[in-house]
Parts: sequence; structure tokens; C-alpha cells
Amino acid sequence: MNLNIASSLVTVNEESGSSVGAYSKSEENVTVTVNGTTKEVDNVKSEDDIKNVVNNSEVVAEVNGIKFTSLQAALNKAVNGSKITVLEDIDLKLTVSLNNNVNVTLDLNGKTITNTIDLWDIPDTDSNNWSLISIKNGNLLITGNGSLKAKANDCYAVDIQNGATCTIENGTFVGNIHAVYVFKGICNVKGGHYSIQQTFSASYPYEYVLNCYDANRKNGTAEMTVTGGTFEKFNPTDCKAEGDHTNFCPEGYKAVSSIIPSTKDDLQYTVVKE
Repeated sequence: MNLNIASSLVTVNEESGSSVGAYSKSEENVTVTVNGTTKEVDNVKSEDDIKNVVNNSEVVAEVNGIKFTSLQAALNKAVNGSKITVLEDIDLKLTVSLNNNVNVTLDLNGKTITNTIDLWDIPDTDSNNWSLISIKNGNLLITGNGSLKAKANDCYAVDIQNGATCTIENGTFVGNIHAVYVFKGICNVKGGHYSIQQTFSASYPYEYVLNCYDANRKNGTAEMTVTGGTFEKFNPTDCKAEGDHTNFCPEGYKAVSSIIPSTKDDLQYTVVKE
């Protein structure tokens, strides 16, 4: 059975073993409920664009019981207090951005978000797309022990812009030159594992795993605070990110070094309370 949906909310009951195979719609953000399971398919531009609303492999995220076929659609629908749960590994074709002025949680749920095609400055330089996830407005908490792994020689894992705030509780963050970058706003790193693939230079290869835009850090509009986490080949208490001997950790915290597993003598630094 195929459906052509014109209204914004449709409930469908499957009977006698039949199933809803596909649908088209005439407006954005149509919600379809099939046998009590609510699913939303976004970014369908016309009735000629068909999406499968039953095949769970197309559902990648959930917000307050509503399932979405793209992480961007889920973020767009989030309101204050929402928890966006990632349900499947995601290969992004475009930077995912929090653009709403809301306070929400992104639960990576042990899943991996990556990109196999370049995202940097796509679709254009004015879009300021530099990362897998960009917090451009509001407040995003990242948790759930998942992974953000950027394509080598392309983008960062996370960036913060326009005065937004990001708090990272845990997870794995792999970027290029920077794993996390604050252009304007606040990043609170409380845990997680951070590394880069593409290095900055031969002289300072790993000094910018975490970084702020220099001018904004100097004027107080870009802030990075580290109270936990492990950083490969990067010491957040003594780096060059904002000049010699930059210390991103507040008083009462220190970095403890150890050998990176599976390496001979490469160091990683874990931030702990003194």
C-alpha cells in the first residue's frame, strides 16, 4: 500500500499482513504513525519523492518517541529539554547543525557518526560548515559514548559558533588539525577521547587538538574548559593552542601522561582532579 499524504498527521493501521511500503507528501515534516510507531521523513520536496516509512534501516534518530530519517531533521524538531537519540551509525553528506536556540541533549548511544565524502565548506563558504556537528545556536550536551570520526584531511569533529555552548561528557572524537574548535562560544570538555589525523605542521603537529579562534579567546567570546578526557599527543594543560603554555584546565585539575596503547612511546594525557 502506498500513501499520498496531504495533511500534517496521519495514522495508519496495518491489517491482514499488509504493510505501508512508501508514501509521498505535499508539505514538509509530515508525521506518519504506523501501528503505534511514529516516524517522520523530512526533506521530501514533492510528491515524486518517495520514502519508505516502515523500513527501520532508514530511521537514524529519535526525539521524544518520534523517529527521523536524518539527524538534521531530529535537531530541527528538538525543543528545550529534548533528548535526541542516535539509533544507527550515520554517514553524513552535510554538516549537522544545531541552529535553534534550545537546550538539548545528543545521546550518541554508542553509534558512530562519520563522513566518507568531504563536508568542509559544503555547500559554500558562507555556510560555515567545518565539522561533523556544528553548534551554531543554543546549548548541546553530547553524551552516550559514541564516536564522531571525521574523514581524514577534511573536517573537525565538533565546532561551536555564534555564542553557542557545547558540553561533552564522553565519546570518541577524531578530527583534522582540531578535534574540537570554538570560533565563538563555550565548550566544556568533561570527558571523552580526542585525536587528530591531519596534523597542523611539521613543527607543531599535535598542538591544536583543542583550539579556539585566537582573537575571540582574547576578547573573551571563545572559551574552552577541560575538566576530563584523554588526548592523544596533546596536553591540554601545556600546549600552544592560544600561545605558549596554554592551559585549558581550571585550578584543581592536572594532566597525567601514559603511553598510547599499541604504540611504543607515544603519549596521551588524561585530565583528572588533583
